[in-house]
Amino acid sequence: MSRISQALTTLTISHTRTTDAIAALTDDQMKYDTEEAELRRQVDQAEEKRAWFRTFRDRVETVAAFLDEKVHGCYAFSSIA
Repeated sequence: MSRISQALTTLTISHTRTTDAIAALTDDQMKYDTEEAELRRQVDQAEEKRAWFRTFRDRVETVAAFLDEKVHGCYAFSSIA
């Protein structure tokens, strides 16, 4: 009877430790899921900014090319006269 009682006590302690470990792991998993969601949101925001800057750069380069053509065209026209 004493051995059974001791084995039961050992199993109860083991079960408690295991349950505590599972609870801690579940908390960690929830924390990591939250952090992952935040990182994904930040990556999405960075991608949106990168796309905006790429579009802005393309527009600036288009305007610059247009102005280069106009400026060179004006110089070419004035040298003919």
